[in-house]
Amino acid sequence: MAPAAATPSPHAGDLTAADAARVREARREAEAPPGSLGAQLHVETPWEGYDSQNVATVVARLRDADAAQRAIVRLYEETHKKRAGILRATAR
Repeated sequence: MAPAAATPSPHAGDLTAADAARVREARREAEAPPGSLGAQLHVETPWEGYDSQNVATVVARLRDADAAQRAIVRLYEETHKKRAGILRATAR
């Protein structure tokens, strides 16, 4: 009796997970309006009056701040004023 001919798997032409992800990303980019920035993040001021405070005042308040508060201040500074002294103080 002759061996049965192998039938191709119905999934033989399937993409790998990485390939499929690249295809999805390319489709999303093609559908985005020209000049679109994609997802955007809006960060509120860390506390009332923050924007009018100088570096020394903010750094003094950060001395007693927990890691979460420092992270909020860092994210706000990175997306707004980018004051080096505050960014250094939040890096601890």
